[in-house]
Amino acid sequence: MKRIEGILHAAAKSLFENLDQFWPTRPGWDVAEANLIAHLHTAASTCGARAYLEVPLQVAGESGKRIDLLILPNDPDLSVAWVEAKRIYKNNQATTIYGDLQRLLAPDTQLGEHLPDALHDRPVMGVFLALTHRADVANWWAEPNAPAPFNDPLWGSISVAIADAERQVFRHQAGPPRPSFVLTARWQRRTV
Repeated sequence: MKRIEGILHAAAKSLFENLDQFWPTRPGWDVAEANLIAHLHTAASTCGARAYLEVPLQVAGESGKRIDLLILPNDPDLSVAWVEAKRIYKNNQATTIYGDLQRLLAPDTQLGEHLPDALHDRPVMGVFLALTHRADVANWWAEPNAPAPFNDPLWGSISVAIADAERQVFRHQAGPPRPSFVLTARWQRRTV
């Protein structure tokens, strides 16, 4: 777990340093989650892991599903990380966020037959990342018993889904057009 924590911290720090130089959207708008995935990809690669974007999944009853990032550490004793990322800024995002969490944690979700044989028995960690400018969302993420920040009932289900996760909140301390938070949740899933 410590290795992925270091990679997540390095990615958040790198993103925030870049945001200090340039805010890649309109003032007052959130930054796209692809920026966080790009910095996580770089942080993982810098640590000697291999990282792959948009990896296809085999999900029962669904087609065309992918995970945002797959991190394969070179050390066979370390967990493979399946990563999903989203922005959290409004109520109606609950359905897509909950769907990503369910896919990330579902025991019948598989990477598919294209996976190298050496990876089939590796432990898997599910990692969910979120970007937000909302302090109430960051507080909800950090506090296990805090009320959900939005009124859609599915946010309560999201609270339950992340309840057993190891969570962190990274806060951007500088002064871009809006404060930013990187939220992380990690679970040990199973083997690939």
